[in-house]
Amino acid sequence: MAGDPTQIVVAGTGTLSLAPYGTAIPADTTVHSTLAAAYVDLGFTSDDGVTISDAVEVEDIAAWQSLYPVRRVITGYSGGVSFDLLQWSKDIFEQVLHGVVTEPTPNVVHEFTPTRDGVLPEKILIVDFTDGAELYRWIFHKVTLGADIEIPIDKKTAGVIPTEWGVQDDVLGPFVLRTSDQNFTID
Repeated sequence: MAGDPTQIVVAGTGTLSLAPYGTAIPADTTVHSTLAAAYVDLGFTSDDGVTISDAVEVEDIAAWQSLYPVRRVITGYSGGVSFDLLQWSKDIFEQVLHGVVTEPTPNVVHEFTPTRDGVLPEKILIVDFTDGAELYRWIFHKVTLGADIEIPIDKKTAGVIPTEWGVQDDVLGPFVLRTSDQNFTID
């Protein structure tokens, strides 16, 4: 295959949407079809965008007679999605930080209280982005928040909410990428 610059993807802009696990996944008739009302748009993310990881865990089998492994066995797969959120809102705190916002004094005082019930809430995460006229949609069928969240609060930086989501298996598979990119056309 010769070098083809049309096969270089640059995510110019995009959106992240999160919904409770079990929410209807949009039909595949168009790449960026409308999402159900249960999906929360997570707003602005840092300029670093989104990082998607997909890893294979391998066990090497060694033999006395060889300095190299004589066999390699797949023992598992793991995946993740990470991004830094810039916006703070009721929906983002409730969906991402797993809790509830109340108003002890309506429209004056708002309180966020994290839920600590020992349950990792399962979510559906959708990453939509465009590269010129091409549309891309990564659908992660089941994710859970997977790392500590440390929010910097100081006078020099935005209060960024760093998130890392662990991808889990699902009857639909761990994820799917939908795209209008003609470089994916089946010959």
